[in-house]
Amino acid sequence: MFEKLEAVEKRYEELTQILMDPSIANDIQKMTQASKEQASLEKAYNLYKEYKALLDGIEEAKELLNENDPEIKEMAKMELEELEKKQPIMEHDIQIELIPKDPNDEKNVVMEIRGAAGGDRRRRGGGRMNFAQSFKLALKSLKTSKMRAFLTMLGIIIGVGAVIVILSLGNGMTNMMNSQFEKMGSNLIQVMTYGRGTGGTRDVDVEDLYELVDKYPQYLTGVTPYVSASAKVRYQTDDYDRTSVYGVSEAFFKEDTKGTMQGETLAEGRFLSYIDVDRHQNVCVIGDYLAQTAFRGDALGKTISLSGVPYTVIGVLSKSGDSSEGSADDVIYIPYENAQRMGTGTMMMGTDEMFLLTSTSRDTASAAKGIVEKRLYKTYQSSDYYMVMTSAEMMDAMNTMMNTMMIVLVAIAAISLLVGGIGIMNIMLVSVTERTREIGIRKSLGAKQKDIRGQFVIEAGTTSAVGGVLGIVFGLLLARAATIAVGAIMSSSMNGITFSAVPTLSDIAVSFGVSVGIGVLFGYLPANKAAKLNPIDALRYD
Repeated sequence: MFEKLEAVEKRYEELTQILMDPSIANDIQKMTQASKEQASLEKAYNLYKEYKALLDGIEEAKELLNENDPEIKEMAKMELEELEKKQPIMEHDIQIELIPKDPNDEKNVVMEIRGAAGGDRRRRGGGRMNFAQSFKLALKSLKTSKMRAFLTMLGIIIGVGAVIVILSLGNGMTNMMNSQFEKMGSNLIQVMTYGRGTGGTRDVDVEDLYELVDKYPQYLTGVTPYVSASAKVRYQTDDYDRTSVYGVSEAFFKEDTKGTMQGETLAEGRFLSYIDVDRHQNVCVIGDYLAQTAFRGDALGKTISLSGVPYTVIGVLSKSGDSSEGSADDVIYIPYENAQRMGTGTMMMGTDEMFLLTSTSRDTASAAKGIVEKRLYKTYQSSDYYMVMTSAEMMDAMNTMMNTMMIVLVAIAAISLLVGGIGIMNIMLVSVTERTREIGIRKSLGAKQKDIRGQFVIEAGTTSAVGGVLGIVFGLLLARAATIAVGAIMSSSMNGITFSAVPTLSDIAVSFGVSVGIGVLFGYLPANKAAKLNPIDALRYD
């Protein structure tokens, strides 16, 4: 077969000389005949050149196996295996039969080709590597210089880890707040007033809101003031300075859910009744912390002093946090007018009064809010003196705030990824310089610029991908530690809701994708530099 290919080459070059001979330029018939014959031989001629390049590549790869450089030997070994696999395939595909069209014409025999190439296999010349080979070579390079590889990937590891832990914390905080709002109920409406209005002589008080509930029973089911009392809590000789005292009405406890508007439930006893509130009776409902600490679990019927006034414990709330001092379990509820007489604090800075209302359902919450706002505007003549929010709106506002904060923090963490990308670009430039001779050898074996560029881009992408995987593991470990630490710190105020900092699959996928993308992006410049090296200069480099 090789002899036939050589005959094709010889005949093709003879025809080229004929076509370039000025003496037959005017012989149209001969020029046309030579041109047609050359066209029929062109495919076989190209096959001959490709097959010859394959054989030359095999010989050169065998010679490179004697080199002392282990990287060059490994590259030559992989190249030889690839070329030897292609040789029988190419030999099988090439079937040439030269048939004379005019047997009497011995000098300028016009030949035709039958079966010049079988199949549609794509052939690659020597010196080229597929993706799998380049990937294996990149991993081998990382294993060879572990410390340098680790330092190169450090920026990517820190950046991806920081992004993962920040997103995990954000998800955990968002889920915790959503759980808290769901526990409170989706039909809760919060009203805060800030003054008497422009030229106003009176405020909207609880009686006005009671009238509103009676007027629109299809939208509103209950209302209670929510008064923060400045009371000194004392039991026997012990003072409880961090205990919160709130004044509410009987509507604060919802009979249908057997819980308060804030999601608390009764462990024993009862909640405040209409009679308790209407007659300003000195009764109270306490949290689990006081029940266990002050009363040793036997609180019902006992008395506790609030600003020197004895109050009888009629109910104990279930444990909702860690039952520690100052937590959500360290609380006392009394009739709201009793709390007002003690002297009131404010729930929010600048707030004069605060009320909690409930709509008939989540679907009517928006309409109920509109009714309340209309009544408040009638008194204040300006929306600057009050604020009305449903629990759904509070949830949306908190989520928006969290998302904004997360974007800022992730953007800051992404700076580490950019630093990591610069580190990869720097080390790849060094690698190109160190492997200049290897690049020259590959180009001499037939590798094109795109092959060299692809190899170095894959190596940069592999480096950043490994760094991304390590960063994800690092981030997951930090997220686990954050879950334990933040959960311990916030358990006192989470009302039994657990905190879990866990990233979503999309967070992990995006972080990994960005890390690989940064490696490819910053690795392109060194790869392009390697691709443009002159093979002769590269082979001379030492």
